[in-house]
Amino acid sequence: MSQRVGIVGLGLMGTAFTKNLIEAGFEVQGYDIEPKRMGEFKTRGGEPVDSPAAAANGVNHVMPSGVGSVNGSSALCGTTSGPAGARHLFSRLAASRKIATAFS
Repeated sequence: MSQRVGIVGLGLMGTAFTKNLIEAGFEVQGYDIEPKRMGEFKTRGGEPVDSPAAAANGVNHVMPSGVGSVNGSSALCGTTSGPAGARHLFSRLAASRKIATAFS
């Protein structure tokens, strides 16, 4: 059975992560606030989803990418709240048993 990974943030780091994961045989679903990045992700073989929550749905692992950047925070939290907002999102994902937070 294939491992399924969700990723939030498809910028420079997220692109590298997803490229390597897909090439290694992982099924990858991802989200970004930039439609262009979502299209490029789909072209690489990824499955674009509609939200950060959807990226965490039905996967074995969730990877946040670029959470320290303004765009990364916006993708994760719908705001530019930086690390505090990212911690809030991670705690919500952990509560749904989708990710163990390392930012506590």
